[in-house]
Amino acid sequence: MGAEDQANNAIDELLTLQHVAQNAPVDELASSVAIMFAQLAEALDTFNQLAAGEPCSCGCTSAITKDAGVQAIMLAIHIAIYSLAIGQRNPTGLQILISSESVDLDRPDLN
Repeated sequence: MGAEDQANNAIDELLTLQHVAQNAPVDELASSVAIMFAQLAEALDTFNQLAAGEPCSCGCTSAITKDAGVQAIMLAIHIAIYSLAIGQRNPTGLQILISSESVDLDRPDLN
């Protein structure tokens, strides 16, 4: 596949993601984002383990590492587009709860 075909496919995928983000119910988008955050954490863990490991002689580790990185990038793009849509379409904005405790990022001991 040529570079132009890849660019066209990427544009088509972005347009599809934006259409879904603009039209799917907000609670459905929020549920998808929560699932994708967990998948992103797993993809990044896998990528980090592969990137830190010794490459194999056949070169498959490099290909697997690249695939894990691409998966993480794609999940991050999905999360970003869906999160923007949630923030724009939800009257209370976007609120992300990562754990049962909230963290005040303005605390001096965290800076």
